[in-house]
Amino acid sequence: MKYILLVSHGTMAQGVHSVLDMLVGEGREDILSTSLKNGMGADELAENVRRCVSVVKEEDELLVFADLIGGSPLTTTANVLAEEGLLNRTTMVGGMNLPLVVSAIVSKDSVDSKALVDMLVPEAREALREFHGNSEKKKKYKFQEEIIMAISFIRVDDRMIHGQTCTRWALEYPCDGLIAVNNAAAKNPVLKSAYKSASGKKTFVWSLEEFKEKSEKVLKSKDNYFLITKNPLDMETILVEQGLKPGISTVIIGPCNDRPGTTKLGNNQSITQEEAQALENIMNAGYEVEFALLKDEAIGNWKKFRGQFGFH
Repeated sequence: MKYILLVSHGTMAQGVHSVLDMLVGEGREDILSTSLKNGMGADELAENVRRCVSVVKEEDELLVFADLIGGSPLTTTANVLAEEGLLNRTTMVGGMNLPLVVSAIVSKDSVDSKALVDMLVPEAREALREFHGNSEKKKKYKFQEEIIMAISFIRVDDRMIHGQTCTRWALEYPCDGLIAVNNAAAKNPVLKSAYKSASGKKTFVWSLEEFKEKSEKVLKSKDNYFLITKNPLDMETILVEQGLKPGISTVIIGPCNDRPGTTKLGNNQSITQEEAQALENIMNAGYEVEFALLKDEAIGNWKKFRGQFGFH
């Protein structure tokens, strides 16, 4: 069976699912949906995705439709599918709209997934029109990508690239693009593509070794980049072991989900003892470590929390 999984921010996925109940039949087992609702962490979304795809058997395929390419719902879904060993049987599409999904459901069992997407994406673009009463005129939308590289902002974020990074923080610091450093993402073409599509800016997804090789070029650039890692350990590798001197002295710790063995410091900010040691090493290397999902939601400096992990 080919399953269709709808993922989105808010309740868009469930809304599209409810419309599909009207158009293609209610209660279909091959249509699944979940979403990242306001206040929900990525770990909760991941569990919801995991429950949805638990019905997918070894002989089945999966078509994922997401609201935004590179948004947290899609990247979180891609992570779960990778963990569950389903990526090689999955086709993912961003920019979900109703005509696209309806056509997919109608046609999915008569054509292979790759050919289906090749057929549906042009149809979905064609469905975007400006309505003029008795006549329609096609509108063309162009998305301009800034091609640009020095480091203006350093962040640890377990979602790496998403809306908070690309919009809210980009208002606080000059941002011509992003460099995401994570070994797993750099080796995974689906995740790599999703992260690159998330920012609307020139984006690199590198392994730690790739960043080490290219860091000198980054620092000599006339443009400003955000440097982001998925966890404190990778940031310690860059700033302490590799000895990067970025010219700024503050590291912002963003979302770090609750996990077994973590200590909760604030909303969606929990770290392990090993991660605490990494932050201590970063601080001892001369950096200020601040915990803040957003600038106006800072909960304090590492010096406030380090005693909980035995550092004095």
